[in-house]
Amino acid sequence: MKRLIPLFNAHALAFILLIATTIIVYSCKKDLGIDAKKFDQKDLKEIQSWYNQNKATTRVAFNDLQPLWNAVYLNEQANDLDVYEIKLSNPKKYT
Repeated sequence: MKRLIPLFNAHALAFILLIATTIIVYSCKKDLGIDAKKFDQKDLKEIQSWYNQNKATTRVAFNDLQPLWNAVYLNEQANDLDVYEIKLSNPKKYT
């Protein structure tokens, strides 16, 4: 009877560690099921037009950055707003 209790504790500890590891791995895993919402070229033209009209004319730190129009992502927010994420390139790449 004395040997059965330590054996049970070792199995219980191993099971608890397995469950904890599984939870940590699945909670850190990225959700691949969510895909960015598709949008039309009309939306892209509107964004480009807005960008060209509102581009800063004064010298600021971000003037050198150029939008990559082929890397635009649309994310829907909970409050029915759409957020467009546009990747930027830095042609000067300060080193």
